[in-house]
Amino acid sequence: MPSNAIVPAAAPASAAGRSPTRARAAAPRYLTRNPGGGWRFQLRVPASLVAEDSTLAGSRLIIRAQLGVQMIRSAERIARRMATICQAVFAAAATKRVRVMSSVPLNGVEQDLFAKVVEACQAGIAHALADPSEALGFAKALDAALSTLRLVESETSRGEAGAPYVAANAEAMTRSALSDVLRYSPDPERAREALARAPSVAPRRPEAETKADSGERAARAGRPLPTFAEISEIYINVRIKADGAGHPDIPYLRLRRDTFIDLIGDRLVNEYYPSDLQDYVNKMQTWPANVTKRSAYEGLSTQEILTANKALALAPLKRKTMSEGYLANVKTMMRWGMADYSYRDPFAGARIHWPKIYLESTPREDVAADVLKKLFQLGVETGRLVDAMLPLLARLTGRRLALLIFLRGEHFRMKDGAPIAQIAGLVFVKGKWIATPIKTGGALGFFALHEFLLEIGFFDWARRQEGWIFKEAHEYPDPSKWASKTMARLFKKAGAKGGVEVFHSFRGDAIDALRDAKVQGRAARLQAGHALVDEHDKYGHRALSAGERQQVKTAPLPEGVDWSIFSGLDFDALAAARTRREGGGKGKVATPAADMTSGAKSSADRRRKRRKPKASRREMAERRPS
Repeated sequence: MPSNAIVPAAAPASAAGRSPTRARAAAPRYLTRNPGGGWRFQLRVPASLVAEDSTLAGSRLIIRAQLGVQMIRSAERIARRMATICQAVFAAAATKRVRVMSSVPLNGVEQDLFAKVVEACQAGIAHALADPSEALGFAKALDAALSTLRLVESETSRGEAGAPYVAANAEAMTRSALSDVLRYSPDPERAREALARAPSVAPRRPEAETKADSGERAARAGRPLPTFAEISEIYINVRIKADGAGHPDIPYLRLRRDTFIDLIGDRLVNEYYPSDLQDYVNKMQTWPANVTKRSAYEGLSTQEILTANKALALAPLKRKTMSEGYLANVKTMMRWGMADYSYRDPFAGARIHWPKIYLESTPREDVAADVLKKLFQLGVETGRLVDAMLPLLARLTGRRLALLIFLRGEHFRMKDGAPIAQIAGLVFVKGKWIATPIKTGGALGFFALHEFLLEIGFFDWARRQEGWIFKEAHEYPDPSKWASKTMARLFKKAGAKGGVEVFHSFRGDAIDALRDAKVQGRAARLQAGHALVDEHDKYGHRALSAGERQQVKTAPLPEGVDWSIFSGLDFDALAAARTRREGGGKGKVATPAADMTSGAKSSADRRRKRRKPKASRREMAERRPS
């Protein structure tokens, strides 16, 4: 295959070979560095074009092309031209996608025309890639056609709300744009004939599909179309049966479903449009973040909560929460019945214009050296295992809190002289199997442990344990949630900057440390429990090699920390210590140990010391008033 060929791939290339400084910098748009040097163009294919019934169904999600070694500005210019060319293909494919989603099959004439459009675009791309100096002219020529196709697609998808001029002239505008594209076909004459034979090339307006085709499909399916409330309840019940009623996602799904219905209304699923999502985003601008934790809003309706926070006394949602939380949940629930009830995706092709109030999330930072030092010190001083060892394990392994809290004695073992741990997906506890919170398949593999855990005796102690390592956490209904709150309090006490220096920062810190230790990208992914995305990386054993395990085992420890505080710890005493309540309130305070390095008294001994002796019956009788 020539070096400048378009190569579909599953995901972006790994960060192997980059310097630590460059790895943290934002990559130029449409560009990524080759592991062997030089630049590579890449562009994601819209998800709506890679469904099973799409023309691009055989493609992967990323289109790539080699640009070679050159200055970054030059590579960026070429990448922008390539992006314009590729987007022309996507726009043409979207025309067919609208017809496919409406279940109106393309006839032979339409199929031939669409094939000629894609053929012309692909021929132009191949020519431009072979001679990048001509890419600019081709990109400019397609720019007007691309803009026209986008305009027609956008306005017709809005139905009655679309621009009247575009709706009235959609057919002529689409033909003109496609005619410009077809000039680049290898056989322009046949391409123009295919365009002339097609009776209609403009996208259909959604209301025509809604009132005729959806009803016809529902009749064929033998069942009436559900409302959003009905289909969302079906989805939530499926989740409950699969994950359990206590799964943390369930209340969030109900909350987000209810806000959408309250603000947009409950209709039949074929009566929603992409513009409804924009309306929902606009109306949710004053919705307070963490609303479920605000007792003052308990019992209020969606509109009452929005009105109460109209002055923004409480911070609103961040864009990521709204996009990846609220909108994503609504779209998932809306699409759930498409296969059973044969209706279109009402939100296909939706584009959101984000109001300024939805800010981007503040990126997390590494834990500062002084904070890390104090955090470890405070953790040991509390006298509890979860405070003393959970931050240390997270910093040295890069694994998630929810996974580390489910470590058991049988999960620890030696492999070719290196200590490792491997958390099972299912564990047998008290006569039944329970699932551990495995987020991805990559988390099922073993991860290497640092030799420091051997030196302080923790690894050998952990191997001897029966059951959970952090037993205290499993005395609560949700061990991960309890541990998360415990760690948040410890971080706050250590002076960590809220929201950016958090427990999850240890994950990034550990990955950065692996880069500094020259651990290759594939090994770093395996150690962190991330999925392998590069096809080449998936070959061979999906586990750390003996050499990679030794690299992790002997990696340099972070500087600025007094590591001697972990020497001589009594892990049995740490594991036996528990939280105590002060004043009968909800706040939990760690029971401090006088000296956990020398076998301090147990919590039971301390309770006996504080307990007052009971009075005898004679003494009680003498105290009664006569």
